[in-house]
Amino acid sequence: MNNLVRIGALVAVGATLAGCDETMDTGATSTPPATLSVADQACQESVRAQTNNPDVVVLESLFSEAGTLVTLGVGPDRARWSCTSTNDGIVQNVQSQVNEGTL
Repeated sequence: MNNLVRIGALVAVGATLAGCDETMDTGATSTPPATLSVADQACQESVRAQTNNPDVVVLESLFSEAGTLVTLGVGPDRARWSCTSTNDGIVQNVQSQVNEGTL
């Protein structure tokens, strides 16, 4: 009998959660790579210069009023880099996100 109660409770919880479609607005928006903002372009150029590699693509861009956080892929393996920039294109931080081992 206890198993039937547990199964019934799980079904009820599952049905309740299946109806949830509400999302939380964090104030950040993601820009598709096809529409590069000034901040995206500035970060892309900064990573190109720092890596000396022309093959740099924007993977993700998170816009907020405070600035934009851009995730970029470098080279054929798309090694991850991150960059923060003001929305008018002033780059504040460029950093590799891959484990480079001991230098």
